[in-house]
Amino acid sequence: MSFDYLYDLFGKYRKKETKFSEVEKRATDLLSRYAMGTIQKDDFGEQMEQVAKDFHKLTIDEDGTVVFNQDTPLWLNMFLGYKFRRWNRIRKIINNSMNDPNVTSSPEWAEALQVMRAEDRNLMEAVRYCLEEIN
Repeated sequence: MSFDYLYDLFGKYRKKETKFSEVEKRATDLLSRYAMGTIQKDDFGEQMEQVAKDFHKLTIDEDGTVVFNQDTPLWLNMFLGYKFRRWNRIRKIINNSMNDPNVTSSPEWAEALQVMRAEDRNLMEAVRYCLEEIN
């Protein structure tokens, strides 16, 4: 059995539709819209969360085992796990803290905002990289 597909992160050699095609299309559409600035940060986060849930469901086989095979878009798994998850968690923390004067008046608040800006930059770098590789 060949595992060459493990090196095909962006599916350049996938020639057929798979069960992941629809969720992968939604993900790339969201990335494009976010990169162009036509979707707000929170809307992007919420919609990409749904993509992550749908993607994860598709990786589970009938026995409840997570399965990655030649049809799995590995780039999406890596993007969701390595970039999006951390960015989204920090986005939610900042959003939930914004209305608490005890938090926003703290000296650490400026540092928290710096962390968020850094995560925004890291995410956008990953978004652009994925879009370049996909296209």
